[in-house]
This record gives sequence, C-alpha cells and structure tokens, in this order.
Amino acid sequence: SDVCSSDLWVDKNAPVFAVKIGHNGEGHNQLDIGHFVFHVFGETFLPDLGAGLYNKDYFSEKRYENIFCNSQGHSVPLIDGQGQGIGPEYRGEVVSLESATESDKVLIDLTPAYSNPKIEKIVREIKFTKKGKWLLQVEDMISVKRGTRIESRIQLIAKPVLKGNRATIVTEQGSLEIKVDCSERFSLQVGVFKKFLRLPLIGREEDSFAAYFLKIKC
Repeated sequence: SDVCSSDLWVDKNAPVFAVKIGHNGEGHNQLDIGHFVFHVFGETFLPDLGAGLYNKDYFSEKRYENIFCNSQGHSVPLIDGQGQGIGPEYRGEVVSLESATESDKVLIDLTPAYSNPKIEKIVREIKFTKKGKWLLQVEDMISVKRGTRIESRIQLIAKPVLKGNRATIVTEQGSLEIKVDCSERFSLQVGVFKKFLRLPLIGREEDSFAAYFLKIKC
C-alpha cells in the first residue's frame, strides 16, 4: 500500500507527494518502507533511484548489496548503519491517514520493518501542505537503546548547497529548500553514489549516473 497526493493532477508544475508503505517481500522488492518522493515544477527534487541494471546479481542473493534495492539508497532511517529486513514480515503499518483540502497527513509505524534489537520504536509522520505555500514536513520519532547511532537519508535530484541546518537544491525548473530540525545534536552532510549503472529507459542514452543524498546523523 502506498499514499500519493496532489492538489492539481492536471498541472505539471503542481506538487506531487508519494510514500511507500507495504512490506519487504513484494515482487521486484526494495527495502524502502517509508521512502518518499516529492515532485514539483515538473521536476522530482526528492526522487527514487529507480531500477538498477538488470544482471545476474540483481536477481540473486546479492540483490540487497545494490543501492537501488537496499535501504542505503532510499530516504529511510538507518540504525547503527543497518537498513530494513528482507521478507514479508518486515512491513510498515499505517497508524492514521488524514486528507483535507489544505493538507494531507499520514502516520506510519516503521518499527516492524527493522530487525535491529536496539530499536524500540520508529514512527514517521508526513504532512503535505498543498494549498498556498507548498510544504512537505517529514518527522521521524525514533526511540533506541543508549549508544545507538541514528542516520536518516534523503535522496536528492542534484548536489545541494549546505548552510547551517539548511540544504538548497537548484535546477533549471526551480529550487527546493530543506530545513532540518532535531531535538538532539546532529550533523548534516552530503553523500554521493558514483558511477552506478541503472536500467536504461526509452529516451535515456546514458545508463551510468551519480546520485546525491543528505545524511542526517544523531
């Protein structure tokens, strides 16, 4: 099950938000419960990497070593560097879903998607304001045992400019600003996946790329 929302589906410049829920035992599965995308001005500023290059390893036990399939290549929390578990028992649960004219909000329990015993609770709330000033608010409420490292990632369409607790992405279509707030001390860094092969699509000549992402570490 997924959640997808927009105010004006016929306007290519209007914002579109989507989040993946479901479980980690689906066909062509990726470890991406809670991953979200945000599309506006005709550009997917917060994207999904898509499909990796189809080869023997991609459809073998090595599948989840690939960034296209594992949690490291998605906008989800990592606990002590570990991502989500593999199989249908690892899932997300919709706690609540609210839809209104001004905004939509979904609350997802991500705890069942992880196997790390240090995790007590991971809940993600996403609020999408689709009227007036467009705004996507993502709040992760994470409870873990003392000494556990927490990192959340946000996949990006391009390399951002960092200034304090803000990251700005600028493209030919427009710009997007990300502001990070945290109740604990945190660091904000830019990561990059270099020269990875992806599945060629019609109209796309190249099949290698570099992908940037934000790392929010507590």
